Amino acid sequence: IESEQGRVYKYLFADRHDDASASPLLFLNRLDAPVHLMWGDRDLTDSITSSRAVVEKLQSLGKPLSWTELPNASHFDAHLSLADPRNAWWQAIGFGSAP
Repeated sequence: IESEQGRVYKYLFADRHDDASASPLLFLNRLDAPVHLMWGDRDLTDSITSSRAVVEKLQSLGKPLSWTELPNASHFDAHLSLADPRNAWWQAIGFGSAP
């Protein structure tokens, strides 16, 4: 069985070094729009680490930001949760319905 991490490099990046140049951390200083980040607490380790780093960097830059770490959620659970209009992401951008 192939790991989620292994699939990232099999299907998204031809070379393991390509992920560094794709990092959103490189572009955050140019960001002007409000951001809401969401990830699961059982997400890929790299996704959790990079999401937390983005939060920290945006906060240090004084950029508009909110974030949610979903309990008991994998990377794909976090994505699938967007089907629920009560999801925190929808609430953060003003399109969700109240619970």
